[in-house]
Amino acid sequence: QRLAEAKERDPKNINHLARPAGLKVPATCPETGADLAIGGPIWAEPMHNPAFINVLLEAFEQKRPNGFDASALQAAGLVQGVLLAVSEELHDVPLFYSLPAMCKVLHCTSPPLAKVQSALVNAGYRYSQPHSDPTGIKTDAPPQVMWDMMRAWVKKKPIAKERQQDPKVARILANESATDISFVLTDEVREKMRASNKMGVKKVAKWGVNPEKNWGPKARAAGTHSRQTHKGKGASGEPAAKRTKLDVFKL
Repeated sequence: QRLAEAKERDPKNINHLARPAGLKVPATCPETGADLAIGGPIWAEPMHNPAFINVLLEAFEQKRPNGFDASALQAAGLVQGVLLAVSEELHDVPLFYSLPAMCKVLHCTSPPLAKVQSALVNAGYRYSQPHSDPTGIKTDAPPQVMWDMMRAWVKKKPIAKERQQDPKVARILANESATDISFVLTDEVREKMRASNKMGVKKVAKWGVNPEKNWGPKARAAGTHSRQTHKGKGASGEPAAKRTKLDVFKL
């Protein structure tokens, strides 16, 4: 919910902020019954200028004479991929859902992204992927529809009985679904999948990949016990607490 709204005053075209009448959300979560917490602030307006993004993408497709050659950038593939992901994003939806996070709550397997997208289209809503997370999904569907979809998925792929004993999981699964969920792939989703495959042939990745195999933080360095002096032992191997004052002065 917005905490303020910009309104234009005529004839000077000066914007002013108007406060909302009051909170329009319930005091507790309709899914779990827990108290809702107020978060923010967040930017609720469009984050990107679609016309400007298209101009930048054209710089990769058409080389301008005596102009900027975007393909000559050292990270041209990465930049073009991010711009493609941004151009396909829903610009009027500020936040997105994390499918792994929702699945973690229910302790269930993650549904294929194409099935989630098709379920939203079949229910009459729009969707896109956020440019910052390949496992996330942006949609104008309300939270209840997303949880209705997760309940329908759990019915197809049941979770372990001991997991169902979790009070939070039991409460969410016990709620009655108000949305007719269908995971049948739609033509819209199939077409976008074909377009993504074409981008893959051109070797344009919308999300950056690791530069090499097994790239990332490695295991912590380990040494012999006698060399680990950070555990409170001195060079002689004796605990620091047992050393005499004379030993300390000698150091």
